[in-house]
Amino acid sequence: MKSKILALFVGVFFIMPFPLPHSASANNMYSPHFGIHVDDPSLITDMGGVDNFVNACVDKGYTAIIFNAIPWEYYFYSPTLSALGWEYGGDMLKELSEKCKSRGIKLIVDIQSLAQKVREEHPDWPGIVPTEKQLEEIFDELLSYGIDGISEEMFPASWFRIASEKMHETGAIYIHKFIPYDVAWLCMDNSSIFDSFPYADVIMTEDYYLDPDFLRAQMAAGLARQLWIKSSTADWALGMDYIKNVLAMRLAQYHPEYVFLMIYDKSNFLNFSPDDISYYGNYNVKGNRTMNVVAYLTDEPGNDENMKDFDPWQLFDVSYAAIAGGATAAGYEIEITRYPLKNADAYYVYTRGGWWGENVLDLPENITSLLYSDKPVFIEVAGTLPQHGNWEKIRAIFGISSREFDIIFKEGNAVYGSIDGIDYGHLSDDWFYVNNIRPDDVNGNIISEGIIDGREYVLIISSGSKYFINGAGLHMEAGFAISKLLNGAMQKPCDASINSGKDMGVLAFSNTQISLKLPEGEYIYEAISPYGDIRSGSAEGMFNYSCMKGEAIFIMKNENNVSVHITRPENGVYVNDRKIFSSSTPIIIGRITIEAECSENVKNVSFYVDSILKYVDDSAPYSWTWDEFAVGKHVIKVIARASFNSSMDENMVLIINLK
Repeated sequence: MKSKILALFVGVFFIMPFPLPHSASANNMYSPHFGIHVDDPSLITDMGGVDNFVNACVDKGYTAIIFNAIPWEYYFYSPTLSALGWEYGGDMLKELSEKCKSRGIKLIVDIQSLAQKVREEHPDWPGIVPTEKQLEEIFDELLSYGIDGISEEMFPASWFRIASEKMHETGAIYIHKFIPYDVAWLCMDNSSIFDSFPYADVIMTEDYYLDPDFLRAQMAAGLARQLWIKSSTADWALGMDYIKNVLAMRLAQYHPEYVFLMIYDKSNFLNFSPDDISYYGNYNVKGNRTMNVVAYLTDEPGNDENMKDFDPWQLFDVSYAAIAGGATAAGYEIEITRYPLKNADAYYVYTRGGWWGENVLDLPENITSLLYSDKPVFIEVAGTLPQHGNWEKIRAIFGISSREFDIIFKEGNAVYGSIDGIDYGHLSDDWFYVNNIRPDDVNGNIISEGIIDGREYVLIISSGSKYFINGAGLHMEAGFAISKLLNGAMQKPCDASINSGKDMGVLAFSNTQISLKLPEGEYIYEAISPYGDIRSGSAEGMFNYSCMKGEAIFIMKNENNVSVHITRPENGVYVNDRKIFSSSTPIIIGRITIEAECSENVKNVSFYVDSILKYVDDSAPYSWTWDEFAVGKHVIKVIARASFNSSMDENMVLIINLK
């Protein structure tokens, strides 16, 4: 009787609030959301109408829908588009909005076709292009439906600000869908990526092909914006064979909040489930260092009539596949800025000097000073190499003569270099500019040379950990040179994207051979074919593997003897997370912080109550505060996971929490 009174007294006394003990931040928990992009409204009708479609999405585990409200006709009430002569397909948006609200699913409206006529000048496209004032009216008409946001691609740069301001009036979000050559589209508007992208709340990559576009799409992540991912099951894009591996690699790279699938037909809708790829969020192929890509060009990139930096900006887009490939293979994350970050681990400066007789773009001291630091620095010049100003210092650092160099322009012919006897593509087979620097012009360390029109030119010069890259418009294989110079990570050029982090990830664009230098220790790998077949094995030192097109490979440190143990609560009585006295079993009144100790090789720890997942903590010390209504006996369980192994511990508790 006395013990019952004591327990009641202690419980009442400790109901007063006090600071919580350590609990892992919610930011450590990763659980991706999945959504459907309905590019063609016929998918909804094929599924039996709006009700059936939304219900099927919820059943599949999708939590968001992107609805293309203007594929050709427009599918919402719009007096503005009507006055502009656009074709009306009916008001499907009203019913879709109401149904999504009733099922708790987000609804985003895609309006890319508003800009398609502007960009591609379709002669038979319906209607007149809206003015900026009419664009605001269209946004107001859409927002009247209570939508959660808009998405677009190809918007003219001047539309970004309007879209952002209008969405934020009601708390809706603005999504820009990034596809390769976005940089070129923006240049046509006399605008740069720095002028436009900051207006978007979310940049969503559109990964449609197995080629360097996959690497170029990493530019969106490098702009330090919130990143979502989207791809297509259509045959013109990745199709059902490749989409799973592409999205699996994006989950492992970026851990995006949302992953969208653009699905055109009922068959693909039924044959794909988010559960097919959600597992790959357990991997982490993010680099643990930062490479700051400094895109230092003029504020006004120009256009067809007034070139300015029109070509250098577009060549940045071409080179980016190599920059991203090299940096990520060497274990770096990329952040793109106009001026250098203070605390990056490496720098890649993309700039130009002289340009077709115009004024020279000199480098500011905060960029030039990087070449005197102890960090790796690459500099790629998209114009002629000037002779004066800070360019004179750069020439001196790399031992380049003071003579004037002409610029060589080529298209349709790749230029190959060689490093340590390994040939690689240095300049693109699309188009490029290169300074005609000959070996005799360099009194320094020439790393790579190449042949252009039968003459030998210098491609890469080094000075310690500083590298001068001659030419703009790099071949994707130049990523091999970048990664090798950074830390020797990729030993041979290959047709694949390679990312290094806690784990390593490879996605093959074609049948190709990869050769990777693994850090010290034994590694295991899991290779998933486009058809779901899995190969696994171990490697040490060098990892050589023949990839098939679309194959995804995850390479992980060999982790054996995974262990986990619940260290809190122990046997005892806890009141509002404080242990009051010992007992023969855990007795809990109010909240309780569950703590677990694990072996060092653990990736994350999942916390369960009665086999229901409650929390995932991916950094030590591992803990979760359980604070929800619960009465009676419950089983708390923790599972610690490594790459292929896991360990579990569980305990029965008696709890009273009337929250």
